[in-house]
Amino acid sequence: MTLVQRERAGTLVALVGAGAAALCTGCWNSGDYECPTSPCPEPFSVLNWCANTHACHIDGGDATFPLAQNHVFEVPFAQFSAGLAGVDLQVIPHWTASTPPWSALDLPSTALDFALDDILGTHWSWSAPTRSVVRWDPFPANATMLTFAFHEDALLQGLSLYFIDYVCELENPRPDCAL
Repeated sequence: MTLVQRERAGTLVALVGAGAAALCTGCWNSGDYECPTSPCPEPFSVLNWCANTHACHIDGGDATFPLAQNHVFEVPFAQFSAGLAGVDLQVIPHWTASTPPWSALDLPSTALDFALDDILGTHWSWSAPTRSVVRWDPFPANATMLTFAFHEDALLQGLSLYFIDYVCELENPRPDCAL
């Protein structure tokens, strides 16, 4: 391809790209499209709250991951519970890069225990290894402490924990409107 042919090809690509961008801009950025909002309450991130307040502990010390076997993570639930709209705990574990002694796909729901004032929650929806929803029935009134422990011989690199309204989320899946 000669230099002139390359320049013409480059100009054509630029024009096509600019035209496509103009079409896309007209469709998505004109304000005509708005991502639908969920009727469900916004999820409350427990660990973001912990990071912002420094009020959470593992066995009385700093709350840092990884979480080792039988260590207990303590969250002062009463400090934020009054503002919760959802009382189901969505759990998303983050596994180590190394292969644990068990297959993560076979991880039992009993690997992670969650309790409010020593009342164990039940894994209502368990899809190992990606997520779980823990529920209390009835939900403990005036609970003060949320605790969780990992009971496997491996390291749990981290968790995402959100209080949600699971029934509402099932009935009204959140739209994925990322462009």
